[in-house]
Amino acid sequence: MKKRLQAMIDWVEPGARLIDIGSDHLIIPIQLIDRGITSLVFASDVNDGPLETMRRARGDRNITIIASDGLQQVSESIDSAIIAGMGGRLIQQIIEDSLDKFLALDYLIVQPMQQIEELRAYLQTHFEVVAERLIAEDRKIYHLLKLRPGSDDYDVIATKGLAPTEELAKYILTETKRWTRLLPMVGPQRRQQVLDRIARLNQAKML
Repeated sequence: MKKRLQAMIDWVEPGARLIDIGSDHLIIPIQLIDRGITSLVFASDVNDGPLETMRRARGDRNITIIASDGLQQVSESIDSAIIAGMGGRLIQQIIEDSLDKFLALDYLIVQPMQQIEELRAYLQTHFEVVAERLIAEDRKIYHLLKLRPGSDDYDVIATKGLAPTEELAKYILTETKRWTRLLPMVGPQRRQQVLDRIARLNQAKML
């Protein structure tokens, strides 16, 4: 079991009526059922291939598979959702396309693969952070967020509220190097934004 998948499973509350959006191989839904965390899980995808894969993997478990683009075609009663393994822009689009439904959830768990800061900036207008983790795995650092409806002002650089860990130190160092490399390439209009970001990352090193 991947550490990042286990972390998301740990965040699911017992008895939840959860949907795993873009579930693909049903890893999380199967674990939730087999461990008795919940007795019913929903899983969705928009493409025929993943839907067929899910149907084969489900067996006789109480997992309802739904052909849906995000929550757009979901009419079932759910109270929580997971969106993992997608780019931040795609996660944002999925939420935006069914925003009213997402705002009716008790909580939402996301694990973006890219565009993390863009997604966080969007999320802060609609959700507040309940829990957050950085997990080092497969030579990458993965960001996990558990959110609930409500506005927030957390740091889009992704350091606020995180306990000092080796993963956090690596993340700050990697981001500082990345933005420092980009500095000579940006135009004058963006230069100050990049400098501000580097300064905030350097400040985070000292916390």
